[in-house]
Amino acid sequence: MSLKTGTVRYLLLIQTGEGPFYWPLGGTIELWEPSANALKREFKEEIGADIQIVRSLNVLENIYALKEQTFHEITLIYEVEFEERHLLERDYFVVTGAGKKTTAKWVSLEELSLQETTLYPVVLLDLIKNMADTIKLK
Repeated sequence: MSLKTGTVRYLLLIQTGEGPFYWPLGGTIELWEPSANALKREFKEEIGADIQIVRSLNVLENIYALKEQTFHEITLIYEVEFEERHLLERDYFVVTGAGKKTTAKWVSLEELSLQETTLYPVVLLDLIKNMADTIKLK
């Protein structure tokens, strides 16, 4: 979660389909790699940005089915800041990873709360809503 022009917004990947689908930036932790290091590496690989970890926020467990297969993921949620503050002024980032390109953009809590918007993992929206007052604006 990062501050953008005086308003709390969330930098999320977007995939369009039947309504927008969003999910946080990040990826797989490599063997023996601390999660904070993995997140820094993923931001660098995906959008070319260096970040600082502000704090660990939560751990989410998500069990879901996709194409008749069941998955189980553990998501570690961090509040982060860009080392280069000017990146907060960008509207979107081109994301490269796993051989394909997508986009990450700033999304407000209001947009995430819309009926036609989906955020994965689905329990993340409740976490964001419950934390909205505790995010430190700088």
